[in-house]
Amino acid sequence: MSSPRPVVEVMGIRHHGPGSARSLVRALDQLDPTVVLVELPADCESSLHWITDAQMRPPVALLGHVLDAPHRAAFMPLAAFSPEWQALTWAARRGVPVRAIDLPLCNSLAGDGAEAGAVDGMGGRTASTRCRFAGMTRSLSQRPVSTSTCTTEASC
Repeated sequence: MSSPRPVVEVMGIRHHGPGSARSLVRALDQLDPTVVLVELPADCESSLHWITDAQMRPPVALLGHVLDAPHRAAFMPLAAFSPEWQALTWAARRGVPVRAIDLPLCNSLAGDGAEAGAVDGMGGRTASTRCRFAGMTRSLSQRPVSTSTCTTEASC
C-alpha cells in the first residue's frame, strides 16, 4: 500500500490586497497546512524568523542589495493587510514552518559579471562568483548579496 500523495493548494493573491489577505487567512484556517510557502526570495527565508519578534509591527520590509553596488537592490514591503504578512504571522502563531519559494535574490540581482575584479569561489579572477543557498552551490555572475530585515525604526 502506498502512502497518500501530499496535497498542495495554491492561493492566487493580490500583493497588498486586504481582501486577498482575509480570504487567505480563512483558507489557511480551513486547510490547516503543515507548511506554508510564500512568494518571497528563497535566500530571504533565514530573515523570516523576525516575524515572531514581539516588537516587529508592520509596515516592515525585506531589503536585499548587492554589497558593492547598492543601487542594485530589491525592496519587499509588508503591511498588516499584505497576504504575505498574514500568511507569515498565521504560520508563526501555529508553529508551522514557512518556506520562501521565489528565485533567490542572488539570481535576480546578479549583474552581467563584467564588474572589474570579480572573483570566483576558488579565488580566481573570472566573471562569476559563487552563491550558496540551501547546501547547493550555483555559479552566478554577481557579487555577494546582503539580505536583512528592516523596520521603520531600524536603520539598514
